[in-house]
Amino acid sequence: MRIILFFCFTLSYPLGYAKDKNICLLDDLLKNTTEYKNYLLSDEENTIELEKNELSLLPDIFINSSQNSNNDRSFRSVENSGLSIGFSQGIYSGGAYKKNKNRINLNKNLNNLLLSETKNKMLLDVFSDALELEHRIDKKTLYKKQLERQTYDIRRIEAGINSGSVAKIDLDIANIRIRRLNDQINALGFEIDNLSEKLYFKYRIPKTEIRRVNYSSVRNCKTGNYKDKLKNKFNLRSDIARASNEILEATSLPSVNFAISFTPPETGNINKITTKRADFGASINVSIPVSQYFLRNTYQKQFAIDVARLKLEYDNSLEENENETRSIERRIKSLENSIETTKKSIVVERNKINYIFSRIKEGQDNIISYYQQLDTYEALQINLKEEEKELEFQKVLLYFIS
Repeated sequence: MRIILFFCFTLSYPLGYAKDKNICLLDDLLKNTTEYKNYLLSDEENTIELEKNELSLLPDIFINSSQNSNNDRSFRSVENSGLSIGFSQGIYSGGAYKKNKNRINLNKNLNNLLLSETKNKMLLDVFSDALELEHRIDKKTLYKKQLERQTYDIRRIEAGINSGSVAKIDLDIANIRIRRLNDQINALGFEIDNLSEKLYFKYRIPKTEIRRVNYSSVRNCKTGNYKDKLKNKFNLRSDIARASNEILEATSLPSVNFAISFTPPETGNINKITTKRADFGASINVSIPVSQYFLRNTYQKQFAIDVARLKLEYDNSLEENENETRSIERRIKSLENSIETTKKSIVVERNKINYIFSRIKEGQDNIISYYQQLDTYEALQINLKEEEKELEFQKVLLYFIS
């Protein structure tokens, strides 16, 4: 029943409707999931990148101390060393600060969109798991009813054996059937516990709230339009590729720095330091990255390839969506026809059971035929429940992707 797609999300009190039916409260539960936390961490990383970009505007402070030596003069004591203190401030670097800030903000927007897609996907996953759990519970309930009926049959068969109208083999067959039903009930109990734990582990949904995950609440929690999200994701990724290319191109432009330095008066040595006087120096430095300039054409070619690849991915996603929509529509039609046929078959098989049971009373049939017919009838009931739940899921899935 599980179908992997990429979507978005929200639910309601707890997992049902709140007072305002347009409010979905599953977000409160999702905040504890690994997927949700990972997206929050990614958002924090983008915030840190913005802070780092802001700090890149600060100047660089430098301290330089040096001595010269030649054949006529050796190195002297530290106080005879030259000293220079100053700072350097970038004036122009191809607009790298603004372009980098734009790229980070685009990444933040993309992260929010991906979180929205993940929420919708998780909503479909939790609905699929909840339906699977509900199917197990329905099967267990059905088997318990069968066990009650079988227990009644045991008493009837035992009475027949005492009167000599029923063979002992019928009792053996009935006892085996009871044992098989108990085994199935126990196995389903384990499966129900496992699925309940899975729902809590993956989505933090308490066992008492699982029943609130239903067709109406899931539809109410859908966020956004699938095709719109595909288009927005393509646009954002294209913008990010463009922003990254602009940052690379900025490295090929000249950069300008302004620097101011302070040195002790006269000789500029440390032993001449005083608070009353200092020599000042100022400079403007222009750096031209020749090798990077000739790479600009290469950057443009790579950017064109990146955008073309994103466009191919976007077009393929749209085509997959159209194919998936048609496939789901056909599956829904097939399930509706099958459910109608199964319901009619259940009525016929129930009549067969009554017919065989009446023949057994008249001594014209045996318990084996009765149980074989009962198995067929019960299998149809289980199949009907399964088809109804799959139909419910397929309709929600179609609602999410169409």
